[in-house]
Parts: sequence; structure tokens; C-alpha cells
Amino acid sequence: MGGKKESPAVDRALDILEAISERESGLSNSYLARRLGIPKSSASSILRVLQGRGYVCRYSDSGRYKLGVNVLTLGRKVLETSDIRDLALPFMRVLVDQIGLTCHLAILGRHEAVHLEKIVARRYFKMDRTRAVGERVPLHSSSVGKALLAWRPERSPRCRGSWRNWTKCANKDTR
Repeated sequence: MGGKKESPAVDRALDILEAISERESGLSNSYLARRLGIPKSSASSILRVLQGRGYVCRYSDSGRYKLGVNVLTLGRKVLETSDIRDLALPFMRVLVDQIGLTCHLAILGRHEAVHLEKIVARRYFKMDRTRAVGERVPLHSSSVGKALLAWRPERSPRCRGSWRNWTKCANKDTR
């Protein structure tokens, strides 16, 4: 985006949603303001709008904010309209039937792999503890991340400049 932010309020709202998504117990307004380095009044007004629209909910007993149901609705729409998921599902089913192992479909996110779909093999269904759809995992230390990096176009703009850092981390993780 080149240095200057085009819409600071939208950027802050998305930062707030991402921060809340990282903590199951939720986050308070003051914690969010401190963590994101924004005025508490700005955090309050953004949270009020997000709460009014159903993207966050505030628990009165703790005063903490958690993600609201409209986030789930948006996420579901991503899956429902995903062409790559629709194309991959029949092949994933055949693969799971042939090899008897769980199959994951992930895409390259900003700096991580994002799981779009998984089909759990029948024999592992009751004990499946693998990543859930929508979860993000590091590229350098996950099998889907390493596969995405291995097969990415060499000049992919999303990966430019960061590859050396990822390989340093991957080398440390595999020792």
C-alpha cells in the first residue's frame, strides 16, 4: 500500500478484530488501545460500531470483547464462494479414499497458510486434532506452509524479501 494508510479507521477496526481473534478470553477496551497504540476513545467508538453491527460482543461481567456471530457469517460466505475449494473437493475426497489419511486444502495468506478445507479420513474421525478450517499456521513450520512455499511462483510478490527469514526459522525448527 506504499507507506501512507488510505483509511486509518478501517485499518484500526481490522486491527481490533484481529487482536480479539487471538485471545479466547476476549480483550478489554483499554488493553486493545494500549496494544494497538491508539487512543482509548478511538478504540471505544470503533468497538461500539462493531458491537452494533454484530462483529464483536461485550461481556458485561468482564467488560471484555469477543468476536460476534457476524464474523462467522462472513467467514462462511468466503467458503461458500471459494472457487478453489469447489474445484479441490472432489480430488480431496478421492485422495482421502485412496490413501486413508486426512487431506488439507490451504492457501497462501499474507504471511501464513490459511486452511480452507479438510477432509478427515474415516479411521481418524474420532481422534482428529488437526487444524480447523479458517485457522492460520506459520509457513515455515507447517506442512501445508512448506508445500505452499515450495510450489509458489518464484517471483511471488507476497513472498518477496521474507524468504530468508522464513528459512532461518525453518532451519531452527527442524534441528
